[in-house]
Amino acid sequence: EPEDFRSDMYSLGASLFHAIAGRPCFDGETTSLTALRQLKSKPLSLESVVPGVSSATAYVINRSLCMDPKERHQSYEELIEHLNYARTKLLEPATKPGKSDSDLVLYDTFMQQNKGMALKIAAAVALVLVVILGIVVAKFAHHKTSVAGDDKKPVTVSGMGDEQAYLEGRSELVHGDYAHAQTIFRELESRQNIPHPLDRWVMLHEGLGALLSGQLKDSQGIFNKLAEKGVYSDAPEDRVLAGFFVDTARTVALGQPVPGAAAKNFDSGNFAALGLFILGVDDWEMGHLDDADVFFQAFVASDPKPPYEWVVQYKPIAGKYTADLAAFKKVCANVDAADNLKKEKQAMEDLQALKGGLQIPGQIPGKVAVIEAALQKKIDAGDAEEKRRADELARELDQETKNLAAAKIKYNACLPGYQYDDAQGAMQAVQVTDPPLVIERSNLLKKAQWLAQFKQTLIADINAVGYPLPVTKINSAPIEGGVNKATQTQIEIQTQYGMVDVLWTELPPAEIFSMANYFTNKAGSPQAIADRQWLSGVFAMTAGLTKDGRACLDSASQAKPEYHDELALFESGTQ
Repeated sequence: EPEDFRSDMYSLGASLFHAIAGRPCFDGETTSLTALRQLKSKPLSLESVVPGVSSATAYVINRSLCMDPKERHQSYEELIEHLNYARTKLLEPATKPGKSDSDLVLYDTFMQQNKGMALKIAAAVALVLVVILGIVVAKFAHHKTSVAGDDKKPVTVSGMGDEQAYLEGRSELVHGDYAHAQTIFRELESRQNIPHPLDRWVMLHEGLGALLSGQLKDSQGIFNKLAEKGVYSDAPEDRVLAGFFVDTARTVALGQPVPGAAAKNFDSGNFAALGLFILGVDDWEMGHLDDADVFFQAFVASDPKPPYEWVVQYKPIAGKYTADLAAFKKVCANVDAADNLKKEKQAMEDLQALKGGLQIPGQIPGKVAVIEAALQKKIDAGDAEEKRRADELARELDQETKNLAAAKIKYNACLPGYQYDDAQGAMQAVQVTDPPLVIERSNLLKKAQWLAQFKQTLIADINAVGYPLPVTKINSAPIEGGVNKATQTQIEIQTQYGMVDVLWTELPPAEIFSMANYFTNKAGSPQAIADRQWLSGVFAMTAGLTKDGRACLDSASQAKPEYHDELALFESGTQ
């Protein structure tokens, strides 16, 4: 864009900035116009480099260095008037009450009253005074608080000017020492003849300090007094700021929560951004956390312009509120979703962790305590129910163990007499639910079923074709003639002297095993042979013929792979 007189103002402002700060406005050298434009686009703040510089001096220099020419002084006369005002502020006696940064809103009024001051030579003198006195003030009058922490000592403001004490109070708020900040603001409020609007800023921050300390009733009283003071000026240039104090104070003094939707009505580019923060804290202390969060979010997103850029110093505090609420909602969601004891206990751990990580005292810790108490009741009830259920299961397990043990006695009693149907019935009659007992019963039932099938198959073979070989009873000589018929209890042998009835229990296991092998060898297909071998092997293993039984089982499992998985039932130590 074409150069004009405002370009000269920028150069002059840069020179004054360098003289007071001891360094240029921008660090770095470049011949690139693009890089230079990027450097100059960064906002400048003389106060951030020289904290002790007077606010009036910083204002005139910062404005001269605005990137946009439209934001700089719009005439030589306006610039000279601001320089004269800055000089006047520096020449005020040290005992005269100072002005706050907020007094910059009155600058235009001062300038309007001094139109026509076209003293170019006097302006040059003013420049010298501004620079020299600005450095003197920065070096000898600047007071800076020590680093916040355990070693921080309370600052005494009794000897400070009004503006300096006010800034000290704001610093205490920013660093979280709300009690000391309130002390400072109360002392300031008691002073006489504090100029406008500094007196309003003091009361506003006193009320804010009470809110941040959780003293809701006290804050309402302070804001009520501020509201009763009314507007401090009817001048057009003061009307918006004066109304802001009254409107904000009345809103807080009412003691009613403000819907978060009202945040959109605030101008976030000026002092009104602080109203977003105040109403957020106010809603928070009244327990309306969601509405408060809307105000906090709007405040964090605000961008107040000079001379109110200091408002952003409270954003980290607002961030603590929003962070606490987000963490609280997350934990609440976990609590609501906890539908069993394990999840409830995990939710309790989350609550405990939340308590240790909260940054803002008051509302959320109180709500956490209520939720924690209710959740603890559920956990206690769950623990009691779990114990009751465990005791019940222990009793059931004990009873099931006894029932299975009794069934096993019956089962084992049936085996020597080859009463395999009865053994099968004993296992079928017992009911168990404990997994190990279920497996044990299932294994015993399988064996009983195989044994019953073994005996039934042997009986069917005898009845179908007969068994032609001699049969030897226990401790007896062989009976010639062959077996013609068999039932569950006995076999009939045809001898030369007639029919002889022999009970199964009179036959040794080896004799029965030999009878089964006879019919196995007569079976037609390999699959049928494998099935008969498996049943004979189960009989032999149960009857104590381990070697013969193992041979049959192995042969059957090789012919039919499905039997291979069942071999484990006959390993040493299994039932």
